Amino acid sequence: MDKKKPSYNLKTAKELVERGKIIPPNLHVTESAHAFGFSETEVYDEILKLEGHDFCKSTNEYYNHKVWLDVYKKTIRGTSMYIKFKLVNDSFLLSSFKVDTDKVK
Repeated sequence: MDKKKPSYNLKTAKELVERGKIIPPNLHVTESAHAFGFSETEVYDEILKLEGHDFCKSTNEYYNHKVWLDVYKKTIRGTSMYIKFKLVNDSFLLSSFKVDTDKVK
């Protein structure tokens, strides 16, 4: 089930990133970002550039339907990217940073 309003305040998410309150992403997220030429610093720089109009949806976490993930879509370096995150215990967790496959057809 998806909802059309963010589950997390974007300003709060960006403040956590700025303060370095980041939970390290899993290897899949890191490899996906690196495959498209993004360093870890560049990924988080793009998070800081997100705007409210980039919001797409809030969706349930795959393994726990009670946990929400906010999804943003933004064109970066000419490619539509899919960025998914959540806030956990006053920290930011990037769940996905990959090409938006809905735009690649």
